[in-house]
Amino acid sequence: MENILDDNSLKSKKETDYSLYASFGNRTAASILDMLVLIPIYILIGYNYQVWKILSVDILLNISPFFYKIIMEWKFGATVGKMAIKLRVVDYNLQKISLLSSSKRFSTYFFAYLPNIIFSYYLFNQEVFYTLSSEELDSLILTYDSYWINLTLSFVIWIGTCGVVLFSKKKQAAHDLIAKTYCVKLKELKNFKEVDLKLHHKNAN
Repeated sequence: MENILDDNSLKSKKETDYSLYASFGNRTAASILDMLVLIPIYILIGYNYQVWKILSVDILLNISPFFYKIIMEWKFGATVGKMAIKLRVVDYNLQKISLLSSSKRFSTYFFAYLPNIIFSYYLFNQEVFYTLSSEELDSLILTYDSYWINLTLSFVIWIGTCGVVLFSKKKQAAHDLIAKTYCVKLKELKNFKEVDLKLHHKNAN
């Protein structure tokens, strides 16, 4: 490879190879897989609504995805969904992100989850909530305007946050811009680092 690539071609590859960055489709697929991973949490949330009816348990279950995403991306550079799609979250130096950066990345998701947490708090403070069967409860929830408002807010915030990827040169979502991170393809990341190493080696010589 050193015989083929001179300094200029190495620099050109490093500066223009945007195949490094994960596409909107890649990231959506990873998010869907993460939703599947979290199915047990969603089942427990539903069970708590219908049987336990404990607000503290509901709050704990609703915030558990926060810790899943933050810890996984800090410790391993990826959630299970990203690992399956072979994606990694890195900082602007293409290194593992810190706990602070990982927390910042999730800040926008927190605001997407917040309406749901607020609605849960409202629901658990309704006396009728504790007297209804699961079928009656489902019907009641659908009659609340606040339920539909919160659902819409969550969807709009999520779309607004992730939709930025479609217009970003390096396919960054809003939370990437806030945390100064990239979501990249693992294979391309390895290739990119190899080119970067060769470039530094040539410059050193």
